[in-house]
Amino acid sequence: MRALRTLSTAAAMVGGLLLLAFGAPAASAQAVEMSNETTGEHCSDVTMVGHEPAGASCTVRIVSERPYTLWLHNGMAEVAFSGCSTEFEAAFNEDGDGYIYNQVLTPEGGACGREPCDEGEAGSTPHKSLAWPVSLSESGGGLVLAWTFCLYAHSSDPATEGTAGTPCQVNVLVTDEGNHDWEVGTPAMDQNGNGGAPCTNLGGAVEWDGHWLVERNENHPDSFEVEHL
Repeated sequence: MRALRTLSTAAAMVGGLLLLAFGAPAASAQAVEMSNETTGEHCSDVTMVGHEPAGASCTVRIVSERPYTLWLHNGMAEVAFSGCSTEFEAAFNEDGDGYIYNQVLTPEGGACGREPCDEGEAGSTPHKSLAWPVSLSESGGGLVLAWTFCLYAHSSDPATEGTAGTPCQVNVLVTDEGNHDWEVGTPAMDQNGNGGAPCTNLGGAVEWDGHWLVERNENHPDSFEVEHL
């Protein structure tokens, strides 16, 4: 397994569930091997330098097909407490490990009400968003992405920047719709908020529903290939 430098943030509960994250794949997950679809070469190592993936050869752009929804289960009802459209960039190494970075959530405030967690050190604002670790593996004949994200409640006050997140472990599904047109999404969710991807380490109190597409652009003209090992 190639080396992958990871980041960690101090865990804190802020206003109950204002901050969220999700992570590790199931124990039965099998390794994959990733390569650049154009060059055919294995994806290079990923090291985040200045919040960018230095030397990465496999990077993609990920755009939400519809706003995601975060649901809170309070024991009596399911309440949707955040809905955001999103755009990310991601970089992977040959083992399927990597990061999501340059996270954009819209609209600011309003129905979204969340911001990506950012660096806490002193300096000019706005602070840079922290990269979110991801890991792609095979499970049950399909591909699963373990994705650790972190959000905090939106505020116009820069003093809220640097707030730490609370880990929340969720796995999402990855599907090749043909010609390496990748889709990423949670299991189907009904109108009452049942289904989706529960945050297992929070006892299922929060569920997440969303769907994303890997879309090429001038900065990310290539997709990737995945070999099942």
